[in-house]
Amino acid sequence: MSRKLKLQQTNVETQEQFDEVVLAKSYDKLVLVDVYKGWSGPCEIMQPTFEYLLINIDNAVNLVEFVTIDQENMKKFMPSASVVPEGHGCRPLFAVVKDEQVKEVIEGCNAPTLIQTVSTILDVEI
Repeated sequence: MSRKLKLQQTNVETQEQFDEVVLAKSYDKLVLVDVYKGWSGPCEIMQPTFEYLLINIDNAVNLVEFVTIDQENMKKFMPSASVVPEGHGCRPLFAVVKDEQVKEVIEGCNAPTLIQTVSTILDVEI
C-alpha cells in the first residue's frame, strides 16, 4: 500500500519559534533541522529523503518534525550545541534534535546516514 503524504517544513526565524517548534516539540517528536546558508536556502537535494522518511515511518507525522533554520539563526538560538562547525562552508548540514538535545549533526547530502540516524533514535525499522 502506497501512502502519499506531503512534506511540510517549518522555517524557523525567531527565538520564540525555535523554542516552540524545535525545543518544545522535541519531547514528543524527533526534530530534523535543515540548517542552511541564507543565500542558498534549504537543501532541495535531500527533499526526496525527507519524503522517504515521511512515507516509510508508520505515523511519521506524529513522530518527526521537519524544520529549516538559517545557519546564523541556529548559532544564536542554540549556541552551546555547536551545530555549525567553525569554518563550515556551503555543504548541507542537518541537526537531529530530541529532548532539547542535538543527538547528531550530519554534514553533506548523506541520505543513508540520515535515514539510519532517524531509525536508530526513533527505534523504528525503515
